[in-house]
Amino acid sequence: MHMEKRKKSDGIVTVLSVLLIGIVFSGLLSWEMARSAYREWQASAIADAQRLSSELRYRVQREQEPLIAASVLYFGSAMVTVDELRAARQKLTELNTQQFSLAFAFIVPNSDAGYRVQYSIGIDNLLFSEQMGELDAKLIPSVELALNPRSDLVIGELLTKNATSLLPLTIAVPNGNQRGVLLYLVNFSALLHDVSTDLDTEKLQLTITHPSDTDATHSLAPSTSFNTKIEHRTNIDMGQFTWDLEWLFSSHYGEPLEYRNAYTLFLSGVVFSILAALYVQNLIQQKRNIQLQVEQKSAELEQTQSQMIQQGKMAALGGMVAGISHELNTPIGNGLMAASVLETQTQELNSAFDANSLTQSQLKDYLATACDSAKIIEQNMRRAANLVSSFKQVAVDQTSVRKRNFNIKVMLQELETTLQPQLKHSNHTLLIESPQHLPMKSYPGPLGQVLTNLVMNSLNHAFPPTRRGLMKITVTQRSTSTILITYTDNGIGIANEITDKIFDPFFTTQLGQGGSGLGLHIVWNLVTEVLGGEIKLVTENGTGTRFNITLPVVAP
Repeated sequence: MHMEKRKKSDGIVTVLSVLLIGIVFSGLLSWEMARSAYREWQASAIADAQRLSSELRYRVQREQEPLIAASVLYFGSAMVTVDELRAARQKLTELNTQQFSLAFAFIVPNSDAGYRVQYSIGIDNLLFSEQMGELDAKLIPSVELALNPRSDLVIGELLTKNATSLLPLTIAVPNGNQRGVLLYLVNFSALLHDVSTDLDTEKLQLTITHPSDTDATHSLAPSTSFNTKIEHRTNIDMGQFTWDLEWLFSSHYGEPLEYRNAYTLFLSGVVFSILAALYVQNLIQQKRNIQLQVEQKSAELEQTQSQMIQQGKMAALGGMVAGISHELNTPIGNGLMAASVLETQTQELNSAFDANSLTQSQLKDYLATACDSAKIIEQNMRRAANLVSSFKQVAVDQTSVRKRNFNIKVMLQELETTLQPQLKHSNHTLLIESPQHLPMKSYPGPLGQVLTNLVMNSLNHAFPPTRRGLMKITVTQRSTSTILITYTDNGIGIANEITDKIFDPFFTTQLGQGGSGLGLHIVWNLVTEVLGGEIKLVTENGTGTRFNITLPVVAP
């Protein structure tokens, strides 16, 4: 009898233990599923923020094109009148109706160490102060930056007037015996609204703060009160200034969070645990079913990680596409402007010829204009052709992992060309040293992705604002079958305590600041899994960073 009571007690303990273990296990699995759903929703919202930030930077850069095209008129003419500027603006409007310009103005210094608007086209009350003719004080910093000898085209300070956010773009130009500034005023509120048309703006807030006036903010939409679920901060480099962007997402943004599967899994686990306790003889089979479910969920999590890694691989190529597109717009726009000037001069010459009023001086002026225009067209079209040629091979390689024979020196030169848009607006330099003739049979796309990620990692993390950075790629042949690629920078280096973690997935020192932690993990994965080599970090804290990449000449 005592034995029976003991068995009964043991049975109750077993049933309660199985039930408790099942409930706890189901709760943990449901919690992990709920966390996974939240992470996916969070990653989607942050991806929208990053995409819109990149699109905003690109669209602001596109707004420079009319100003650059108009400045060609000043550099190519002895004197530009307001009627000529108006005609040029009309021509630019016909070529591109997507611009958000409010005004053109030619501004010159006055005798009182101030500035006055010599003539303008657009909304005058956005340009003048209370004293007609005197430039609004909010626009003076942008004008002074353009007159700085070290400046080229200036993306000025964001400002607000008449409840509208405005963005001045300026460039110094000559006009007769005067040196002034050509100003192009952009309706930034309209541009920001146009960029964000595909987002649910009622369930997010975007606030842009300019570093020169941190008290003034420029918003995507009027501030509304809602339950903030995600706060994401990032910044975009706009040349002379870096804009700070603060994103707030409500819990109802995008696809709403769905926890139904997690609840269902938890309840199913409880029921399953009860059945397992009542039918102990089927416990092993029931455990096998649970294990299958765990493996399935693990596979889904691994697939999600794989997709995030693939997105990271394409991020650098997306940056190249935006940079190359912007670079192409400038030479093509300059070429179109020069062709338009040549066409106008030709029509005037033809009219004078038909009227028998053509003079020798008119002919000489026309020939000089024709030569200058032809030179401008030829130089800009050659620049565009070189950009397309270099980017074409890099894009093909990085979008298709294929093995082929190539000269590593030529591949590195093409890669350097595609990285120039990221380097030209910085104080940093990229040097490449490689033997002239070093053939390989490998995967140039993944190799280019590796080097691109290392360069972008240095640009984003290695250099303080005051340091002039130097990045260097050196290729040496160690034997007939292997080469060594050394990548170095003279940045701040990597702290010793994290050197063992930098190749881990999702490890980042910029958590919440736009860092995904996948960049160097992608580099390690490509080097070891695709290229058949190895990569090692060699660093001394505070003296820069060096990566040694050993690769076979013929990839496996």
